[in-house]
Amino acid sequence: LFTALLHDCGKPTVRTLENGIVRTRNHAAESAKQAEMILGELGIEPVVGKRIVDLIRFHSHPAKMLNAGPDLDIDEELRKLSQSVELPLLFTFSRADNLGTISDGREHRLEWLDTLENRAKAKSLFF
Repeated sequence: LFTALLHDCGKPTVRTLENGIVRTRNHAAESAKQAEMILGELGIEPVVGKRIVDLIRFHSHPAKMLNAGPDLDIDEELRKLSQSVELPLLFTFSRADNLGTISDGREHRLEWLDTLENRAKAKSLFF
């Protein structure tokens, strides 16, 4: 629940307007920073807080991987990602986040999440 509530809390801090388009680059990192502070103030157990903050920090990473281009080593990126966050939770949350948006490319992003999840399972990165 805290992940869903706080995952975009940093957007107002990093929001810019570029050629009439609102951008929120690096909002995941800023949201993670703010969430860590909020969770600490709420007295959330540190181990639980870290899991929440890690999900927030990496919730945009699957979409970044989609847009990274053909030179990205997807399997290596998934391996590194699995060392930082629980992939089953990340993919579940990223899927929910995408389902909550109305934007072009949503179906493509959801298919990409399925592809990443299947690759992670095939590489035994789900635990």
